Amino acid sequence: MAKNPYSKKAIEGLSAYTPGEQPKPDPDLVKLNTNENPYPPSPRVVETLKDFEIDRLRRYSDPLSSLLRNRAAELLKVDSNSVLAGNGSDELLAMILRAFVDPGDEVVYPVPTYSLYVTLTRMYGGVPVEVPAEVGGSKVDKVLDREAAVTFIASPNSPDGYQTEQGEIRKLCEKRMGRGVVVVDEAYVDFTEGSCVPLVAEYENLVVTQTLSKSFSLAGLRLGIAVAGSALLQPLQVVKDSYNLGSLPQALGAAALSDPDHMRSNAKRIVETREITQDKLRERGWKVFPSKANFIFAEPAGYEAKRLYEELANRKIYIRYFSSPPLDRGLRISVGSPEQMAKFFKAVDEIVG
Repeated sequence: MAKNPYSKKAIEGLSAYTPGEQPKPDPDLVKLNTNENPYPPSPRVVETLKDFEIDRLRRYSDPLSSLLRNRAAELLKVDSNSVLAGNGSDELLAMILRAFVDPGDEVVYPVPTYSLYVTLTRMYGGVPVEVPAEVGGSKVDKVLDREAAVTFIASPNSPDGYQTEQGEIRKLCEKRMGRGVVVVDEAYVDFTEGSCVPLVAEYENLVVTQTLSKSFSLAGLRLGIAVAGSALLQPLQVVKDSYNLGSLPQALGAAALSDPDHMRSNAKRIVETREITQDKLRERGWKVFPSKANFIFAEPAGYEAKRLYEELANRKIYIRYFSSPPLDRGLRISVGSPEQMAKFFKAVDEIVG
């Protein structure tokens, strides 16, 4: 392909991030490919939406997202001045690179992991350093001795569901102290225990990002939060867009955060279904990588992963297939409701036999 005379050199040859398929709404569809929550958000979100003053839409939103940040701070038991809100955690990851990566700086992360990291790194002039790590195995020990301006650790990691322990993050922060920023991407942390948010008070070079997309059932709103100390938060505020969150998302996000019991109840249901699903896959001979997220990565027994993915899609059951090794042998399955998982297994048994 000919070079584009107008685009940045940094993104030449770079492919855009490929999200999971988003088929048109269909009552027969079983959508288990993008780690969305199968249950509705808090009733408080619905009430806030009904009562929202339309006149607020003609005025600019609160540039600091104060109410949203305060509610997040209360939930996470941190000072609101250590919280930053973003248009999904993806925007916060981009802000981190804008604030801490100069052209040519290295950005390190273990792979396979969230594939947006490479896109964002290249976009902002950084050099992505992808260090192979075992699927379902330790991540930090693979990147510990590699110097970097920014180090990304997704915990739990996608697509294998592996959770990195706090002790490993401590080692990484200490190794990078004064030389590099550590980012713990906790998009799926509400489906497990052991968030690294408490470590922010101990390590000035640590940022923890979370999202309301998964556990709070608000993927369509694009809301995320970052928690960091003043040494990192001040540069992030400098590069933040003036009004990065609208008034309506701020209000709905604050309503969701004010009802953590609803979120935890849904998360508990998903965890219970996750454990049952893993057991059923093992009974069928699948190789299952133990997950701490709201999805499972597993390799089918006696059937090609890509072919099974295609056969299921033909039956309007969508899961995620990754074509690059070593993931090409497996499938990532979002944990849906018990009814959705029953349809998934019925189809699998019909196809595989």
